Amino acid sequence: AKLSILDLMDGLEGNEIGLILFAGEAFVQFPLTTDVQSAKTFINAASSAAITRQGTAIEDALQLAIVALEPRESADRFIILLSDG
Repeated sequence: AKLSILDLMDGLEGNEIGLILFAGEAFVQFPLTTDVQSAKTFINAASSAAITRQGTAIEDALQLAIVALEPRESADRFIILLSDG
């Protein structure tokens, strides 16, 4: 999944991107940024070991994403959800 995300990010230069990880809880791994190189560093470092509570908090992850996107003025706002289940 990481390789797919990194490939996708190559086409997003100049756009804001962020990452929210979730399992039993959701948290912002990195906030929206236009710094694709820094975002790639965070993605490479992302690990399921960072999430200690088991579960699937998809709703919480989506809510965090919506809150992050709401103040943005762009009409084009996207959320991409990746899950192992």
